[in-house]
Amino acid sequence: MMAIEEMSELITALAKYKRNINGSTIEDIIEEIVDVEVMLQQLKLIFIKDNSKYVSIKHAKLERLRKLLGIEEVEPLDMKGGATW
Repeated sequence: MMAIEEMSELITALAKYKRNINGSTIEDIIEEIVDVEVMLQQLKLIFIKDNSKYVSIKHAKLERLRKLLGIEEVEPLDMKGGATW
């Protein structure tokens, strides 16, 4: 599956950057993040039939993270949850 390959490339870029291997840069990481985001959009189109369920789970996880980080409640950037392209 292409998604696994793209995610693996991001993991590799992060590991190389952390260990300063082969001159890995932030730009390498950004490029891999974009590739993973594109694959995630495709996965959403394939697997998410009930967008309200996706939004509910996403909201709960972001809320948990917000509390963990001690961030005051702010307006969400994208709580629609579906494909944004």
